[in-house]
Amino acid sequence: MTFSLVDPCRNASLNLESALDRILTAIEPMHASEQVPIKGALGRILAESVSAPGDIPPFANSAMDGYAVSASDKASGNAEQETFTVVGTAYAGKPYPDRLAHGQCARIFTGAPVPEGTVAVVMQEEVELAGRSIRLKRHPAAGENIRPAGSDVRGGETVLSRGRLLQPADLGLLATFGIARLPVYQKPRV
Repeated sequence: MTFSLVDPCRNASLNLESALDRILTAIEPMHASEQVPIKGALGRILAESVSAPGDIPPFANSAMDGYAVSASDKASGNAEQETFTVVGTAYAGKPYPDRLAHGQCARIFTGAPVPEGTVAVVMQEEVELAGRSIRLKRHPAAGENIRPAGSDVRGGETVLSRGRLLQPADLGLLATFGIARLPVYQKPRV
């Protein structure tokens, strides 16, 4: 028996460039799209860009647990002299309904809407609680620990672009906006 090191198929085979050219001329890009529920969109290709329908967060809120403080009646800027009367509590699901007056504060929890009249949120570790009042351990900067409305995403901003392969985090973002259905390209059929 004799063996040959010559490949009998070599002369009949295509080089990579020729094979790729034949494949690309035989297929057409897919343009057809369909609307699918967000649960069925994982791993699909987005057919249209998606813009945020509103701001995230939709309102100014507290970045941490602490006290929403109003402007102080003290002009000295000396934190040890600044005391505030606690007039209520702001929860993430139940905001404090009234405006804070000078020298007032409200207990506030992370994510809760900041009451009107708030100039800063002071971390709970940076106050001394004495009955229905707090004394600041340091003077906060204006706007400290407050996340402004739209600080994550602005309404109208493009959040996902057409042609994106949808990942789990993308679907979470879209669910935040209340988007239930998405335009995606139809799956290819082979």
